[in-house]
Amino acid sequence: MNLKSLSNYDNFYGCFILCGDTYLTSCAVDFIKQKMNITNSFDISIFDSENFSSNSIIESCEQVSFFTTNRLVIVKNVFQVLESDKKKLLEYIPKMNPTCTLLILDNMQVFDFLKCTKLNFTLTDIELVQETQRLAKEKGKSISKEDALYLANLVNKDLSSINTELEKLSMYTTNDTILKEDINSVVTKTDDVVVFELTTALGKKDANKTLNILFNLLKQDNQASKLLPLMSNNFTRLFTISVSKNLTDELLAQKLGVKPFAVTKLRSQLKNFNPVKLKNIVYEFCDVDYMIKSGLMQADTALIYIVEYILNI
Repeated sequence: MNLKSLSNYDNFYGCFILCGDTYLTSCAVDFIKQKMNITNSFDISIFDSENFSSNSIIESCEQVSFFTTNRLVIVKNVFQVLESDKKKLLEYIPKMNPTCTLLILDNMQVFDFLKCTKLNFTLTDIELVQETQRLAKEKGKSISKEDALYLANLVNKDLSSINTELEKLSMYTTNDTILKEDINSVVTKTDDVVVFELTTALGKKDANKTLNILFNLLKQDNQASKLLPLMSNNFTRLFTISVSKNLTDELLAQKLGVKPFAVTKLRSQLKNFNPVKLKNIVYEFCDVDYMIKSGLMQADTALIYIVEYILNI
């Protein structure tokens, strides 16, 4: 779904669940605010995991607006809902305040129990390329489909990060078109992307590529201490997926705390590992973590050790 699709809705009264790309969902919230003529912060309430409760949300939805006839309640970053809260929300939503809009930002499918309109801003690669080209055009630049996808992959297909990098690229290049060499000069791969590339190289037993990635990492201060827990989480997720034969990608995403497309990416790495090897690797990460915290091993040494272990297992 793209932002233009929102114009198909006559109004936004009631409950809506928004999921998908965080940049687009944020833009959708702004669009809905504008459509509902909500401009004052007094008419907006925001709930997250720290202050979430069904009673507070219901009370907020029922409040009288100060400056407009409409009210907006936003729920985000909630990772668990108690059964008692579920029951109250299920009872309330069908009869909620008709001048209130309740927006629930939910990539973890925590609120799937609600019977609300779902606005899904998950993008296919084709749509992601189109959005990237649109954002580049807004900045007075063009970018080819191939280079747009290359940029997207470098930042883990996050449109907010793509937008930020395009801002930098538009100031960096004097050409009308953003080229791959410009991207390589300006854009830094996200840690998640680096971990994915390193895991893939390790799975394929590609020692040359593994060492190339490793030595580039070790040139950067504190990079080893940042990447070790990310690598450990990645292999733990791989092991969980490998032994969870009966779970769908959506359920696994919820269980692992990631987006569904991340599960698809992880599955692509499973062909290079089996559950026994993954279990041993997870245990080895636990041992390495203990040695680092005990002062028996430095992070750089630990990263080299774990990479060598996985290559030879």
